[in-house]
Amino acid sequence: MDKETFDRPVNKASRALNQLDWALPDGAAQPEINCPEEQALCGPDGDPSDVRFKTDAARSFDEVLEDLYIQFSSEPENRGSVRQHVGSLIRGFVESRLAITPPVMSADEGYHRIVTLKSPRDGEPFFAAISETPNDDHRIIGLLVGSEMAVDKTHQGLGFGTGLVAAALLETGTLPAWSSSDVSYTDAAASSVRRGLQLAQRLSTRPELEDTFEM
Repeated sequence: MDKETFDRPVNKASRALNQLDWALPDGAAQPEINCPEEQALCGPDGDPSDVRFKTDAARSFDEVLEDLYIQFSSEPENRGSVRQHVGSLIRGFVESRLAITPPVMSADEGYHRIVTLKSPRDGEPFFAAISETPNDDHRIIGLLVGSEMAVDKTHQGLGFGTGLVAAALLETGTLPAWSSSDVSYTDAAASSVRRGLQLAQRLSTRPELEDTFEM
């Protein structure tokens, strides 16, 4: 079978909003994200007038995943989701890293996670959205590698792009696109970045702690 079926729904509250309700692990560090909302696409030191919007489509999730697969093996394989079949190199890598890498954030009682992984070739970190499968293991369904973000088409519109952006901000305090000489986005990516900044700032302020000290 080339593609597994994910039949577990996101929780009803998240589905009603069409967005997953991402949360930080207990005791997670809380960096301060200092970036005005109007500069979400260019960063606090950038100029919003330099931002360009792409008219051509971004690369697909399968294409970005293929680049990652090449770092594991030069063996030819079928394209697309079969690269994550049970027993594949990527699947094994994900399982080994999840055993020792705590998530940056999670949703739906831990069924979905955003984690930081490192390239097996050059050690560069990247962010991956991970979901459990019916086999009780995990597979990648979204990636943020450098300034390139992609989500599997069957999981788009649920907030995985938002979560990937927020995770990068919470872990590094910045986004690769902010330091790029060519700051450009598709409309979908721009929306994810704006929402991701809002989510990261909301999580970093820990409003539940502020409520604890209200008189």
